[in-house]
Amino acid sequence: MSDSTERSTIDVAIWISLGAVFLYTVGWSYAHHFFGHFNFIGLTHLGIPSEYHLMDGFRVLKDYLLRFLVGGFVLTGLMILGWRSRMVWLRWVSLPLLIPAFMLAYSLGEISADHNFRQHSDANFNRYPWMRVWITLDTKSDPNLANLAKDLAKGHYRLLLQSETSLFLIKPRKGPRIPTVQVPLRQVKAMRRLPVNPGRE
Repeated sequence: MSDSTERSTIDVAIWISLGAVFLYTVGWSYAHHFFGHFNFIGLTHLGIPSEYHLMDGFRVLKDYLLRFLVGGFVLTGLMILGWRSRMVWLRWVSLPLLIPAFMLAYSLGEISADHNFRQHSDANFNRYPWMRVWITLDTKSDPNLANLAKDLAKGHYRLLLQSETSLFLIKPRKGPRIPTVQVPLRQVKAMRRLPVNPGRE
């Protein structure tokens, strides 16, 4: 293998790796900001698989393709010029351009998450199914828990997310923060997902 071919192979591998990290950053930022509108603490707490962030990244880039192409084209072009330069110092100078590239990725995720949250909120989160959940906890000694158990059993909450260990439920209402409940699956006696009819509430 010639030196030029080997160098080209290394360059391709580097750009593919950077692209994957960029895409992951976009998706992670989207999930972080979207679920940040609810009363959850961190993405780790939700148990979202890492590969889902890549899927979210593709969705964000599809929504903001023009911004991505313009910003990505300019930054990538500058980095390629620096990296291809025969002057070693210019290659190192081009590396700080990674900082605005990942700032762009982070901001795209935030913008998309805020936009989608507003859309879902305006539609009363009608794409998320209502859930009826019966819990096994003793609610007699706690009036608040008793009221919550009644609301859950009557199907007043929508299913936002189900992890391997918990149900994350929301009670839609207008406002910046949506009431949320985390119900461990070990405390669920029975549950029923009510079907969603698109276009109707």
